[in-house]
Amino acid sequence: MSVTWQKCAVSQSVCDIYVARNQGGTWKPLQLSDATGEDYNAETDGQLVTYTSTAGTDWSNYDLWWETVDGTNERRLEMAGIQANPTLVGTLIAFESDAPGSTVGDLYAFDITSDTLYQITNTPDVDESLSDFWVDATGTVRVVWGQADGHSIGDFDIYSLSFQVPGSTSNEICPLFDQARAYRLKSTVPIRLQLCDAQGQNLSSPSLVLTATDLVKLDGTASTVVVEDAGNANPDSNFRYDASIAGYTYNLSTKHLSTGTWELRFTVGGDPTTYRITFDLR
Repeated sequence: MSVTWQKCAVSQSVCDIYVARNQGGTWKPLQLSDATGEDYNAETDGQLVTYTSTAGTDWSNYDLWWETVDGTNERRLEMAGIQANPTLVGTLIAFESDAPGSTVGDLYAFDITSDTLYQITNTPDVDESLSDFWVDATGTVRVVWGQADGHSIGDFDIYSLSFQVPGSTSNEICPLFDQARAYRLKSTVPIRLQLCDAQGQNLSSPSLVLTATDLVKLDGTASTVVVEDAGNANPDSNFRYDASIAGYTYNLSTKHLSTGTWELRFTVGGDPTTYRITFDLR
């Protein structure tokens, strides 16, 4: 579990972004940003933190930034104007953006796996604001926002739309370990894999976090046990991104398991889909 916030030395200025993770019942805070810019609009899905910052640009522009909750893999989307109100939805960061010199915002979404920017609205004379985004079980992104009704100053109407990212499908799992092999009971099983598209192209990224959720025995008993890593190799039940294989590793402890076929279940970022990979123990 993670929470994030902005902390300001002066009211609404000299602000930095912090995150805290609950590790073994203890909340451990971490400062993510520094004094190189003004930082606002913190948002987390428990794996990534996104925010807007003037770091690396002038003080009239706010770019979109994101990184993992441990403060690594920091990235920035350089975009003219002011970005605000980011929301993490699956593999997307959705946000509002005002063009330079404008006070009228449009809605955008950036896919962190494909580095693709999508413009959701294009209304130069209408200001879309107070937006919220979420993704449903089918992968459809749903958006709501407020905009002036054009009749009375200060009065807003609520609008909504839904969309599917062009060409998007559920991720495929490409195993990088020998699933035909039966591993010895009480050994460590090195679960190695890549996220792929339907054509087998690697979509794995350090910014996309895989989290183990369940471990289920498939043959006969259908029992479920707690997922354990070996020697705390995978904190918070997260797979470790391994640049040497351009994929992910989970060193799975089998000391409390029994012989048979097991299924490791996990999630990918904010995608609500449950992914699965199997292995055998003897």
